[in-house]
Amino acid sequence: MKLIPKLLTVWFFETLSEDFLLGLAVIAMLGVRGYGVGQRLAFLMWAIAFAMFTTGYLLTTLLARALWTVNKLWLYPSAAAILFLVHFQIMNWEMGGEWEPQIKIRIRVVGVCIVFACTLLGSLALRKWTRGTGKEGTGESARSLA
Repeated sequence: MKLIPKLLTVWFFETLSEDFLLGLAVIAMLGVRGYGVGQRLAFLMWAIAFAMFTTGYLLTTLLARALWTVNKLWLYPSAAAILFLVHFQIMNWEMGGEWEPQIKIRIRVVGVCIVFACTLLGSLALRKWTRGTGKEGTGESARSLA
């Protein structure tokens, strides 16, 4: 039960980091278009968070983070990157394919890299944070025992 707040905390900071970095990536690709960088970034972070919510990305990554029991460090980040691609496609359908194909490809590539990096760092942090909460002396986390 002590693991749930840690999982939620790690997931929250992973998602916040993804949101921030994706906002910066979009600014780098499209520019600020007459706004200040801070104002544009704040708007993009809100828009990205809204898209993450409406496509179900937040729910699926939260469930995946909470239910993931495989101890391979790179598997959850890979699954999260695939979820990003699926939900990015859902967002494209909802928007009616508004972006040019070149921009979509760049956002997909950069987005997958951002999601993979954020979730890998989150997995490392969670592993370090939960070390010693499993069986004594085995290094097994409480999560793999559930």
